[in-house]
Amino acid sequence: METVKMLDLGFSTADTEYPEIHQEDGDLRAEFKDWQEKTVKLYFVDHVACKW
Repeated sequence: METVKMLDLGFSTADTEYPEIHQEDGDLRAEFKDWQEKTVKLYFVDHVACKW
């Protein structure tokens, strides 16, 4: 049985424009500026799917 847990990572994707998304060797990197113009960098290892 699969379980979903919502996480509060402390940032919002609201008002984000032109994120940089890179996939390499099964890993995913995403970088964008949040609504306060702070840079957010995310790194996912062995992700299953990506939808922005």
